[in-house]
Amino acid sequence: LAPDDSFNILYTGRISTEKSLQTLVDASILLAQKFPRNKFQVRIVGGVYEARNNYKELVEKSSFAPYNLKINFEGFQRNIKAYYEKAHVFCLTSSSEGMSNALLEAMSHGLPCVVSDILANTALVNSENNGLTFKVGDHEALCQQLSRLLIDQTENNCVLSLRLLKASRLFISTHFSVQTVCHKIIEAYQN
Repeated sequence: LAPDDSFNILYTGRISTEKSLQTLVDASILLAQKFPRNKFQVRIVGGVYEARNNYKELVEKSSFAPYNLKINFEGFQRNIKAYYEKAHVFCLTSSSEGMSNALLEAMSHGLPCVVSDILANTALVNSENNGLTFKVGDHEALCQQLSRLLIDQTENNCVLSLRLLKASRLFISTHFSVQTVCHKIIEAYQN
């Protein structure tokens, strides 16, 4: 990934209907229109599954993005560490979801996470504590949360972003460390 001066928004996971990636595309377009002096990069990393028609629509819509926004469909990647390291924020826009491995990975990498307010996401993200939430499907609310992080990271010395990432890492190390998970598995088998 080449370095650039863009605000980098990352999504990783399957590209399928329930992931509601249209919400991310619409919010990103609105964000770029709201901040025309900034550059934005959205990286969508993941394989396309049953949503081929939706994917085509998504690609078409993204081709009309403002000049200061690039939306890249990166496809399936075996090693996504570089994507996490390059990102300024991680978004998960799902309308339905189990516990997201991608969200756990983003939190462990110390990314500020903005997620839809579905139960599986809010089980991991306590809004305003270790991440930010928005009403599922509401691209304007997602844009508002992304705006907060953009302003924080460009004008406010990352006060909000640092608070969120510290709380995320603490949450992951407390609840999802190898030792904790192994202990829970052993306890489950013993019961």
